[in-house]
Amino acid sequence: MYIPDKFNQRDLDAILSIVNNYPFATIISSLQGEINVSQAPLLARNDSDRINFAGHLARANRHWHVLEQIGKATLLFYGPDSYISPTWYPDPKEVPTWNYVTIQCKTNVKCVHDREWLLNQLQQLVETHDPKWGFDKNLSYIKQFLPAIVGLEFSVVDVEAKFKLSQHRSLAERHAVIEQLKKEPPNPPLALAELMQTTLKKVES
Repeated sequence: MYIPDKFNQRDLDAILSIVNNYPFATIISSLQGEINVSQAPLLARNDSDRINFAGHLARANRHWHVLEQIGKATLLFYGPDSYISPTWYPDPKEVPTWNYVTIQCKTNVKCVHDREWLLNQLQQLVETHDPKWGFDKNLSYIKQFLPAIVGLEFSVVDVEAKFKLSQHRSLAERHAVIEQLKKEPPNPPLALAELMQTTLKKVES
């Protein structure tokens, strides 16, 4: 991935924050010249300063057969993004651009068919996103769904994170962009403004 040095995010905590808040990943693999693409929510965990992920695909999705055969996949995560107008700068003699966050993980992947693993993964997923529901892995109707899914374990071997948040602009310009983003309809512009504010605090502290 092309990443100018100013946009290259190496802070593992910052990367984890994005994949935890924007967990819907694109899963990409290639076999014999054919590109396979699927999407799934993934749960991240930090194991000894390395990020790993767990999730599942529908068993009817043939992509898991490819993953099981080649054992490798690239994961893409997308954080907040927004159009940036040149009219937002103190000097509007600029050009439009787009601010965004994207993370690319190269992984080794293992398909999991164990029922207990699947139940635990589903429980963790639900407790993360819908704790009020009260997932009970012992309910019979929950277990009936297990044959319809295949578990996935991703071990990250390389991660690249691009946080394009106006770091190449002056402090005054960055503050101006943040204020304008706060006026835009929320999500993702507001989330982007908040993320920019966080990176700006590190510069100004």
